[in-house]
Amino acid sequence: MKHIFSPLTYNCLLFLLCVSTGNAQTVSTSDLSCVQKIIEERNTEYFTAIEKNDVKAFEAQFLEDSWIMVPNVPVYCGRGAITEYFNEVLLKKRIARGRLITIDLYGIGTDVVAEVGLYQFYNKSNEQFDDGKFIVLWKRVDGQWKRLRQTMDSSRPNGD
Repeated sequence: MKHIFSPLTYNCLLFLLCVSTGNAQTVSTSDLSCVQKIIEERNTEYFTAIEKNDVKAFEAQFLEDSWIMVPNVPVYCGRGAITEYFNEVLLKKRIARGRLITIDLYGIGTDVVAEVGLYQFYNKSNEQFDDGKFIVLWKRVDGQWKRLRQTMDSSRPNGD
């Protein structure tokens, strides 16, 4: 049987389940549909920043204390590490275009939601060279939804 999610992804999902069942207040269903529209816009901005090599626009997606967790490397923690991830990982992959496809959105608290979905990366020849799964914890700070934690896991053996 082929596993869809890696052990890291399973652990993240288990954590989200535990956290979401322990909170008395969560984002309402009607608010979730509004939040989903905002997140879809933010996801478009995410890839626009990558496509244009705009590190400042990419950084704007994240909080000061954000983490990015990807396989086979240490966790990228904080603003400086987010910049390092952009410069050392994303630019080297030569992503010309990408897509984040939201499968589920969960309200964890009044100002935190979890997005679970699939991603696709394309090169300059418009060929898909990577695809996989992702989880993003979004946090609303000063009225803005920003990425608090992000994990991505390739469905390809070498992640490229």
